[in-house]
Amino acid sequence: MAPSIQWNCLKLRLIEVTLLVETLLPIGFCLQESNFKNRSDNVTLRNYSVYTTYVNEDERVAILVRYNILHSCANLNTDLQAVVKRISLNKAITLCSVYYGSELG
Repeated sequence: MAPSIQWNCLKLRLIEVTLLVETLLPIGFCLQESNFKNRSDNVTLRNYSVYTTYVNEDERVAILVRYNILHSCANLNTDLQAVVKRISLNKAITLCSVYYGSELG
């Protein structure tokens, strides 16, 4: 079991994400530059809760957290595109998936 995975995937290839998750069984998974056709596309992955925010019309940053891991929202005061979750294991761990693309800088 991997504690967490971070991946700047440029384009989301759900089959690759699924293979990584099923092989490594991470507690959390941070994605950046995951491209979707439109906002109505809904990504689901068995046994994971998916939290996303939009970078632009087609790109999202996301955090996937295993369903049986206690987790909650955490606040982050930033203009960057970010998703933050607090995971409770034997201690609190904060996962943050941040996108800082060239259009922001």
